[in-house]
Amino acid sequence: DDWLSTTYSQLGGSGLCHIGSDGKDLFIGCNNGGVYRSADNGVNWVCINSNLPKTPYSIYNFTIFESKFYLGTDRGVFNSNDNGLSWHFVSPEISSAIVSFAADDDAIFAGSKEGDVYRRRYADSQWTKITPVKDYGKVSLLKKDTYLYDATSFSGIYVSSNEGESWNHIYNADTSVINCIDVSGKYIFAGTDTTVIRSTDNGKTWNIIKFAFLQDEHIQDIAICKNSIFLGTYFSVYRSDDWGENWYHFETGMNGFNDVSKFSVWGDTVIASRLSDLFICTMGNSRWTRIKVDLSSIVGRSLTIKDSYIYSCGGYILGYCHLSQILTDVKKDKNSLPSEFLLSQNFPNPFNPTTTIEYSIPASSESYIHAVIKVYDVLGREVATLVNEQKAPGNYEVKFDGSKLASGVYLYRLTAGSFSQTKKFVLMK
Repeated sequence: DDWLSTTYSQLGGSGLCHIGSDGKDLFIGCNNGGVYRSADNGVNWVCINSNLPKTPYSIYNFTIFESKFYLGTDRGVFNSNDNGLSWHFVSPEISSAIVSFAADDDAIFAGSKEGDVYRRRYADSQWTKITPVKDYGKVSLLKKDTYLYDATSFSGIYVSSNEGESWNHIYNADTSVINCIDVSGKYIFAGTDTTVIRSTDNGKTWNIIKFAFLQDEHIQDIAICKNSIFLGTYFSVYRSDDWGENWYHFETGMNGFNDVSKFSVWGDTVIASRLSDLFICTMGNSRWTRIKVDLSSIVGRSLTIKDSYIYSCGGYILGYCHLSQILTDVKKDKNSLPSEFLLSQNFPNPFNPTTTIEYSIPASSESYIHAVIKVYDVLGREVATLVNEQKAPGNYEVKFDGSKLASGVYLYRLTAGSFSQTKKFVLMK
């Protein structure tokens, strides 16, 4: 077992709700009160509850920005400027629980469980209510570049370019509930309880993303990595490589464990979590690799990466593993003999003019099997043969060059013995 663990008994017997790092130390917040710090990558923990309430309370979130530590609780906001050695109650103006934070060079922003938004400039001693609209639902805050986004539960999405002095209502949710949001440049993606919405012009206009296999699904999380967008729902994982124009199921390697509740992005790597499972995908790969956690109490509620270690906490246990071991597992997974035939979705998709197709031939009583991969147009006419030879059990990939073909939808089919599978891909010039 390559994962190490810290149990709740080492953390005061508390349920673990959030983990983060200031680049030097690790911090954990517990859902019935208590903050702990580790200076040795999670081996030992020290309680740092000085000046925090003595009676049980709940920690919903915390943020660390340039050595300033803000703790969101059901009692309001606590702040530490000395690495958690001492805490100070800094929100007498706020009477509700704080569930989200955002920060920039000038101010800290807090979103309450009751739908209000507050701002505290670092040079000030008080919080100012800057709520764009009273929503009476959980607020999710996001700070990207010069914009502050307020994704409300029931009233849609608001954006401010002047730290909350004024707001623009850029999306009216009508009857939908906004669950998650992510932003990259001019692109904004938000997940609701039934669909995905997208803006390609900083929120000036919006469109509802519709594709055949996304039907009234609750979007649990959205992640943007490079130019790829990942959606996690109760039932499936979807991916787009062209800013949401085209989508496809992206579940290869998950083995049916597709109900992803949270994504984390680290460089060009996406980590997906569901229940006690973690999956990793690096850009350029067309499949997920399951990270062997083997710690059944981890639910992946909170993830962070520090000093090449990945940390996952939830329930009553913290698990951590060195990324080099995970990447080794990814390599082993790719090189191990498969147990079943597999034709993966090509990557990238759409493509221009080249793309990669991965496929697997399982270990069987036969040493070799004749494998054929052909490409067809939508009328069923063959346009290319990519593979036509005997193959030993293993994992393979083949390149397809569509430079001589017109833009459009094409099909590619793997036939090996009695196995046959067909997938679609899009050439877009």
